[in-house]
Amino acid sequence: KTMALTTLNHAAMPSGSVLQIVEGTPHTAYQCFTNTSIGDTGIEVNITPKFTSSNVLVFVDVQGIYHNTVNQDGKFELYRDSTELSKLSGIAGHASSGDEVTSESSVHAVFLDTAVSTTSQVTYKVRIKTASGSCCINNYTGGSNNVTRSNITVMEIAG
Repeated sequence: KTMALTTLNHAAMPSGSVLQIVEGTPHTAYQCFTNTSIGDTGIEVNITPKFTSSNVLVFVDVQGIYHNTVNQDGKFELYRDSTELSKLSGIAGHASSGDEVTSESSVHAVFLDTAVSTTSQVTYKVRIKTASGSCCINNYTGGSNNVTRSNITVMEIAG
């Protein structure tokens, strides 16, 4: 018997199927972090998995990273709620003498979370560490720089 996709429920989906996709609210602000042991960037998304056996595939895109002082950098990390999942960058947007204003970089990462094990809402977020000085995310929505934005998207994958 052939089942139409309109009658196929989540429980009947084979392993590896995409069950849902959730995109976070795009981060479109200018924000600087100074001497931060760990700080929230505002780049986050909530998802409520359908099954405890599901995995979550996370896509991260942080744009416009720069520093306004020399020899500074930011280290970006991915968290699920309060649990650190991955270091997304060793050093992002490192500024050396003479390029502190013009040196911009970005972080792009894909991470498969195989340890979700819940049907309660979880939050995936990008956090930042700065040892000294400042690290900025330059995501303007107006003016001459109306092209950059940072975001996070998650996909629930049937286990």
